[in-house]
Amino acid sequence: MNTIRSFFSFLRCKPASINFTESKNGLSVRIDTARLVLKSITPQDVGAYTKLYGDKEVIRLFASGEPLAANKVANRVNMWIERWKKNDPYSALAVFSKEGAFIGHAVLGHGDKPGQSEAAILLHKEAWNKGYGKEVCSALKDYASATVQKGYLLDGKPLEEITATTKIENAPMIKIIEKLGMQRIRTVEKFGSSRHYYSIKLYTNETNGSNVKASFSSHSNASPLANDTAARKVDQGRTSTYDVGLSRIYSIFVDTTNYIGDCLDASTNRIFGVFQ
Repeated sequence: MNTIRSFFSFLRCKPASINFTESKNGLSVRIDTARLVLKSITPQDVGAYTKLYGDKEVIRLFASGEPLAANKVANRVNMWIERWKKNDPYSALAVFSKEGAFIGHAVLGHGDKPGQSEAAILLHKEAWNKGYGKEVCSALKDYASATVQKGYLLDGKPLEEITATTKIENAPMIKIIEKLGMQRIRTVEKFGSSRHYYSIKLYTNETNGSNVKASFSSHSNASPLANDTAARKVDQGRTSTYDVGLSRIYSIFVDTTNYIGDCLDASTNRIFGVFQ
């Protein structure tokens, strides 16, 4: 029975499909996973974000742990929207169910230096205990590789590193991000509390000016899931679809037991507030 459950849980860890569309209005992105859709944030999402950031239980382990006032949420959303207008892919994504219900937030944003991005996610209570946290985090990792393959720059440099912080008591999120190959570097004081600081490196190798290989590597190279050998030819057209998540197949079969265990581990699915 456990083997059967593991197999079907593995099937639910479906690779992400990533679509970039550039127009006169800027850049928009859509990421499809097995059960979710992540889309570039728009002005229509302000109300949903105000409710999300105003929920005391949802926000308690996120950032400062204090709900945000509506005007502050609007300012934050507008900042992310401006990035999309400037063809900057390192911005916020609204997370929806396949049925269209808004369930949360994800961001692959700007870090402390060029080429560094900070990741964060936040999900409504209704999305807890369903494995969505792992699904969103995995999609962000695929998305990071895709931005490099498309040739986008982050503050003037290709994306080289993703960081994340989480409160030290947030055990479910700690387990998720460590299973994704992120390495705990140190403990820092941020947002008025002690937080673990994580990092994962992304490196690229260009050949003939057209093919880009993007791979993840943890600092210790200890995690098989860190070796995402994502290789895709860069499409010069305006719209490109990347099944980047397929690159994780090698890693999955290197350590299938750990990967499926992560998908099945219910404790990792309880998202109180995540990454940031």
